[in-house]
Amino acid sequence: MGDETAFKILYDLYEDKLYGFLFNLTKSHSASEDLLQDTFMRIWEDRAQLGEISDFRAYLFTMVKHRALNAIKRISKEELILQKISYRSREVEMSTESAVYYNDLRKKIEWIIHQLPPQQRLVYRLSREEGLKQEEISHRLKITVATVKKHLTLSLRHIRKNLSLFIFCILFSGL
Repeated sequence: MGDETAFKILYDLYEDKLYGFLFNLTKSHSASEDLLQDTFMRIWEDRAQLGEISDFRAYLFTMVKHRALNAIKRISKEELILQKISYRSREVEMSTESAVYYNDLRKKIEWIIHQLPPQQRLVYRLSREEGLKQEEISHRLKITVATVKKHLTLSLRHIRKNLSLFIFCILFSGL
């Protein structure tokens, strides 16, 4: 009960300040709200270690800043990829069949990722979707960098293998 009350006080104390800080970085209400919620979820999950932090306000704002910058970086990468895809699709009119294959490919990639063992999937998503470095993943998950590398290697091998089979089937299905 005490943890929840303390958390509520903490949330009420920092919610508006952090939201304003996030909005200045992201210029997006929904992104700011998502990052704020994500940050407080992380605080709640790591509440046992909070006593070790000497300057909680600085810790909190640093955490929020890093989360926002990672999100901005990820969004920028996604926008760049979408621009490239858009440019290429204008060059080569994407037929209905191509669009179907593209959507199937995206779904297949998601399915392949979902088939990974939970720890490999988590390491993969932290690396590829959140843009965290191996050392950051190691620290966050409390595992060695070597273990992070092994999970990434195994997950990428699994994805490539299964994706290759899928693409092979698509390419040769019309023969």
